[in-house]
Parts: sequence; C-alpha cells; structure tokens
Amino acid sequence: MSAAKTWMSKADACEIALPFGSFEYRDAQGDSRHAFANAVIERHERIRAAAPELLVALQACLSYGSMTGDEWVTDKAYAAIAKATGETK
Repeated sequence: MSAAKTWMSKADACEIALPFGSFEYRDAQGDSRHAFANAVIERHERIRAAAPELLVALQACLSYGSMTGDEWVTDKAYAAIAKATGETK
C-alpha cells in the first residue's frame, strides 16, 4: 500500500488554520472546522484560477531561455510545465 498523498505542507496548514484557533473535539463538525475547510478550498481555488496565466508565463520563460541561451531558465521552465501538465511524478 502506498503512502497517503500530502497536498499541503504542515507549515501551510498551520498558516491557514492559525486564525481559527485550536480545534476542540466538540467542534469536530462545527463552525471552526467548516470555516477552516472553506479557507483551504479558497486558497486552492485562487491558485487554480491563476494556473492558466502561470502556464503562459512559464512558456514565455521558455522562449526567453531559448533566445538568450539561458539553460537554467529553459530547464526550470520545462520542468515546471511538465509538472503542471502531469507529465512527471
């Protein structure tokens, strides 16, 4: 059996959760958990909404790297595009 996928770092989760205070057992299905879940989804949706523009920017980096011969820029752009399009693990 494979390990569970970690979608968010502990630091990111703590950053999002901080405004909600600590979660108590009695609030397991309550307002704090609901607000926290909405905050996580909102953050995800902001990143998802920016994805098309980020992909265009990465493709511009590819062009720039190709024109200038900057292999570091080209390699990083190719790697990021492959990751964004699911072509890598």
